[in-house]
Amino acid sequence: MLAKVLLTLSVVLTLATVAWWVWDSIDYGKPLLLSKTAREVVIVEHDRLFGQEIKRVELQPGRWLGLFDAAPPFGAVPLCGLWLGLGALGLWLRKRSQMHVS
Repeated sequence: MLAKVLLTLSVVLTLATVAWWVWDSIDYGKPLLLSKTAREVVIVEHDRLFGQEIKRVELQPGRWLGLFDAAPPFGAVPLCGLWLGLGALGLWLRKRSQMHVS
């Protein structure tokens, strides 16, 4: 029973982490290899006096999941490795329980 729960949890968490990374990459505007805490936003204003466009860059704070961060907050690959480790533990428990049943 515990083995099935660990396997199911492993698959669900791995798919959720990959979906989170894809969602954050789409929201940020490009595939993220490293996590980001801010993104550049270009603001275009029109100067009435001189009739010119003024472009300025501001940082928008946020949290976007990267792919390869090994330090907290972890990236998608280390998290998926952890979830797959849970799945491997589930497989090991399942194999171990089947060996003792016979």
